[in-house]
Amino acid sequence: MLERISRLAGERLGEDEYIDDFWPRFQRARGVCWKLERLPHFESPEVPSWAAMAAGDWDRAVELMEGPMREAVREDFASHPGLRRRRVRVVERPLTPYLQWELNVFRIRVAEGEEIRILDAADVRDLEPDGRLLPEVITLGEDVLYEVLYTDTGVYLGARRIDDPAVVRACATEIAALFDRAEEFSSYFTREVAPLPPPIAAQRQASQR
Repeated sequence: MLERISRLAGERLGEDEYIDDFWPRFQRARGVCWKLERLPHFESPEVPSWAAMAAGDWDRAVELMEGPMREAVREDFASHPGLRRRRVRVVERPLTPYLQWELNVFRIRVAEGEEIRILDAADVRDLEPDGRLLPEVITLGEDVLYEVLYTDTGVYLGARRIDDPAVVRACATEIAALFDRAEEFSSYFTREVAPLPPPIAAQRQASQR
């Protein structure tokens, strides 16, 4: 079902429309919120820590993660005690600077209660037979899912909302199956992410080879 999401009927929502539609539903949601992420890069200039990373200031990016971002995540999780958050993050290697930054952000989210597992891109090739990457999907309970839309370069475009309960349940089941196959975040981070140099420095070194 996941690989067919983009071909199923859904309501197209613009950038602001998606946010306005999502947040009231999120506030009411209970049970499990599933999230599947696949793209190796997103543009997030509205996030100060991302902007610092993109500007080459890794120390500032980490400082902002550990300060304002951690406080915001803690407040968000405390405000939604009835909602269990589970995420599957598919990763390409070598890690893009974005992914290295995001995986560092995940340390905070996991510490505050999100359940995150990592799946190597090679493990989902069977779900991407035509080269089309798996979609970026969020489910809220069994009532609704959103396919969040981006350009190939990771620029946010809005989303599509699908309200068909059968589709929502099928996608949640498939993401849960990927979650069961994936690696616990903490072990992946310790092995693959913690030893890395700052992401922009690593990117520059690679470009000079």
